[in-house]
Amino acid sequence: MVFTALIYRRSLSKPGETELALAGKISGKIPEGWVLYPYVWAGPNSLDGQENSSSGSFVVGAATIHPDENGCWALSKFRLAYAGVQAQTYRFYLGLASPEQQACVRRIERATGDVFSGDIQGCGVNMLGYAVLSMRPTSSPIASVEDNADPKTTGCTYDPQVATLDRVEIETAGGLRLGEVELRHSPQCMAAWGRFTPNSAMTPLTHARVRIVADRPATNTAGSAYEIKADGHEIFGNILSEKSGCVQITVTITADNVAGSAVTACKP
Repeated sequence: MVFTALIYRRSLSKPGETELALAGKISGKIPEGWVLYPYVWAGPNSLDGQENSSSGSFVVGAATIHPDENGCWALSKFRLAYAGVQAQTYRFYLGLASPEQQACVRRIERATGDVFSGDIQGCGVNMLGYAVLSMRPTSSPIASVEDNADPKTTGCTYDPQVATLDRVEIETAGGLRLGEVELRHSPQCMAAWGRFTPNSAMTPLTHARVRIVADRPATNTAGSAYEIKADGHEIFGNILSEKSGCVQITVTITADNVAGSAVTACKP
């Protein structure tokens, strides 16, 4: 039995939620007592709209798929709901399983919250193949972006060509490394913003605050600061347009008896 064809339509009903309508075809007959289930996987090399890498876990569909006598099937609704979904690239798999094998997968999902390929194999589910589904928006130019906008809400983080133009480490006066500052750049938006990624040294700093400011020296423009309490996750600053000159990023960290700051190069 082989997964031979797939077509799909996606609708972005609201931020962070995508609904898929899918139809496909398989060759061969489903053995008596076995069922086809949908599985969706975003590989670890796929970045979402928040520029985070996937964990490599599977989304396990609750619906069952029932091909007709020609092997054709349809699934009217498959929802993918989490912030940043619109930038991911997925693989849509068909899993052939007995009810007991699918129940095994579900038990792991309930117990751990994640299902990985080893779990699926251990439960005895047979993957028939996959098709690639791109959730990325089209690469048409994004409308003009204003200074001090949010890089996520503007869609700039969804630009497939987003790149890091410079990165520097933040250190305290005593040489303690607190994390990394990046100058992020979107060619479609013609804009840049800062991103701070903390390291393990930030974990005990329970009262630490992170302040990110973008500057455009050519126009003597200091962007509005974005300041927030550190929570162990990546933090993004506001945008500055690059149309009038290069942009540089300053990140400052303050905590009890600890402080550090770093500035990127001004690019592009």
